[in-house]
Amino acid sequence: MPWPTKVWPRAELDGRVDRDLLDGSLDHAFAQPESLGTTNAMLIVHRGAIVRERYADGLDAATTHISWSMAKSMLHAIIGILVREGRLDVATAADDPAWRAAG
Repeated sequence: MPWPTKVWPRAELDGRVDRDLLDGSLDHAFAQPESLGTTNAMLIVHRGAIVRERYADGLDAATTHISWSMAKSMLHAIIGILVREGRLDVATAADDPAWRAAG
């Protein structure tokens, strides 16, 4: 998997995915129904490659977005994956020079 990276590879959707259903869901989200609130951007990554990407009018990949609590949820998922893979031990202090200097 290429993450973290500045340039993401792109790929076609897996043939088992119902493209019409997925694209219809994106169309629905970007129609801004009151039940969903405002949708500004959607990025779908599968196996490390972008398979769908869409932005609201006037926005693009370089637009900065406020993530509110989404960032916390994504960070928690990433930490859980790293712990499961044995790449992070939550009982061990982080070895980050910037954190040592701040402490």
